[in-house]
Amino acid sequence: TLTTPNRDGALENDIVAHEYTHGISNRLTGGGTGRCLQTTEAGGMGEGWSDAFADWIGQTSANVTDFTLGSYVTNDTAGIRSHPYSTSKAANPLTYGSLGKLG
Repeated sequence: TLTTPNRDGALENDIVAHEYTHGISNRLTGGGTGRCLQTTEAGGMGEGWSDAFADWIGQTSANVTDFTLGSYVTNDTAGIRSHPYSTSKAANPLTYGSLGKLG
């Protein structure tokens, strides 16, 4: 979902950290090309690493149970992912077995 006027992802720390981590992980795993992360499953791992790093730098002493990415850019508390990162199965019911069903 886009906002009007559009919001710049460069102004949202979790997106900046996420994209920065893509640069780091691609460089460390595959040299200048990162080709070993171009399969579907490996690409998903890269997304997870980048999301995790964005979550880590956003940690505070407050009790936050769910982490979303891109809430500012989308102007939506759900952010850009279908579900938040959460330890609650009610908030995020996805498991490894869900991969074959995602589109």
